[in-house]
Formats: sequence, C-alpha cells, structure tokens
Amino acid sequence: MIEPDAPIVFNIWLYLMLLSASWGIGTVIFIVILKFYFAKYDKVLLKEPHFNIAEQDNYLEFPLSLHKTVIYIHLFSFKRLVRKRFKSPPEVNPGKTTVVLSYAAASAIYLQIILGIATLSVMFYLYFSP
Repeated sequence: MIEPDAPIVFNIWLYLMLLSASWGIGTVIFIVILKFYFAKYDKVLLKEPHFNIAEQDNYLEFPLSLHKTVIYIHLFSFKRLVRKRFKSPPEVNPGKTTVVLSYAAASAIYLQIILGIATLSVMFYLYFSP
C-alpha cells in the first residue's frame, strides 16, 4: 500500500535531482573556467616537491587538469586540506580575486556533495520504505 505522503516525497526527490544535476553542471563549468584562470600558477606549483614527474605530465591534459584545479582551489582557500601535498609552503601570493574565486568554487563543490547526499538519501527512503 502506498503511503499518502509518498507523492510529496517523490516530488521532493525529483526537484532535488533537477537541482543537483543543474548545480553539478554549473560547478563543472566553473571549475573549467578556473582551470584557465589558474594556469598561471602551474609554473610555480606544478613542480617536483608538490607533484611527481608522472603527475606533472598527467595534470596538463584535460580530465586530470580539472583535478589539479580542485587541488589549487583547496590550496588557495583551505590550506589544511592539502597540507600533505604541500608540506613546504609554495612561494605563491594569490590576489584577492583568486582567493574569492577559490572560496566560491570550494563552496560550490561542497554544496554539490550535500545535494548529492540529500538526493541519494531521499531515493533510498523511497526505495526501501514499505
């Protein structure tokens, strides 16, 4: 037997799916734009103490260059999250614009994670509810 609130929960799940998908696409576009903006830091940061030789080659190409951009985002916004990779602090002084863009991108990434968890939670509730 279907519960009376099931259509409401299903509608919430559909709206969460729509919001999560559109926010995810926007976040990926934002990270792609920042990939080109942060390319100027490659000369200083994409070096041996922080990235090994294989990573230096791989992080210049498309799919992994987005991962490198996320590493830079965390370096400029939340340094404690990347302290294992950047044990000795790199000699980079990002401007205010770079720091603000990094905080905005990190917030967008973490909001996407929260939206994904909420969407999956509602989906599991709908699937496993009697």
